[in-house]
Amino acid sequence: RPRLDNHAFGPTEYEHRKALEFSCDEHADLRAYCVSKGVGYSCSAWDQRSLDFLKELGCDYIKIPSARNQEFLSWDLGVTDCYHVSFGMLTGAERDQILRVLTRDTRRWVPYACTSKYPCEMNETYLLEIPYLQFRLGKVGFSGHHHGIAVDLAAAVMGAEYIERHFTLDRNAKGTDQWSSDVSACHASTVAGAASVTGRRWAETIGITLIYAAVTAFAWHHDVR
Repeated sequence: RPRLDNHAFGPTEYEHRKALEFSCDEHADLRAYCVSKGVGYSCSAWDQRSLDFLKELGCDYIKIPSARNQEFLSWDLGVTDCYHVSFGMLTGAERDQILRVLTRDTRRWVPYACTSKYPCEMNETYLLEIPYLQFRLGKVGFSGHHHGIAVDLAAAVMGAEYIERHFTLDRNAKGTDQWSSDVSACHASTVAGAASVTGRRWAETIGITLIYAAVTAFAWHHDVR
């Protein structure tokens, strides 16, 4: 279909996505670089083919985006891999239906409270999902598409052990998520702020999705040691 916005890399959705996506070799290079810097590497799987590649690549964990949270349970997930699942784009009933499956083995799953709006207003982040998901599965994360760091700090205080954000050097640059991303200067402030309000040290994992590769997404998790 046509892409007419200023953020598009081409006149059609196909050309836009083709320009954004990284090759398998590029993902392998990125993971190797992260390992050399002591940074974890993660990625989102959008179908069985990308999931198989990510399992072979050896991610620290594999992310399931909100757009696939109602179909991923039909994929061949293996028996040992760790998955972080965004719970955006769901009704309460749909959320609980997925949770009933995940609670059979809570060690493999981390649910993320998420509102799939880009950008998302602060009063639409529904942070009370964080303690609910934590109660159901033990661990919980927060995936935000808002601007600023106030919501991230609130999420950390409410129990989120993982915080996923998108950052960009320029919100006006080409790319799918640029306008809903935060500026890179907020990156260090979020890490420092989360450590300050929780009294924990936060480690960093870089996650680059197979589709939204033009924007870097960071997921922080705290190190309780």
